[in-house]
Amino acid sequence: GTTKDRHSAPEAWDQLKLYNSAVLFDVTLLWDSWALGHLIFTMLTGAFPFPSSHTFDCRRDEINWNLLETIVQQPQAVSFVRVFLCVDFEQRLRISDTLSHPWLKAFNARKRPFKKAELPIALAAKF
Repeated sequence: GTTKDRHSAPEAWDQLKLYNSAVLFDVTLLWDSWALGHLIFTMLTGAFPFPSSHTFDCRRDEINWNLLETIVQQPQAVSFVRVFLCVDFEQRLRISDTLSHPWLKAFNARKRPFKKAELPIALAAKF
């Protein structure tokens, strides 16, 4: 697959066909959630969540959670990425529900800017 393919949700690979347009709309929004999880993983770690293989299959290949946990070292941040990169789209967090996640609530509740030491290691290294 190409890099663009790696952002595709597992059910998009199967070109999921649903008869109810409202459900299809909801599922395509969840495809956006998958892509967002992929991008956040990449932003926090500097790496793709899946192995770089021409035979890539996101339903079969394991997400490199160890890399994310090692670099980020913040359980709530890891949890945030995990709820987006659920292979089962019915368990995936909808983008509209992101602000209710504890990791983002912590950002919203702050009255002061983050100090460099409070940022994930990969992010802090860029400042």
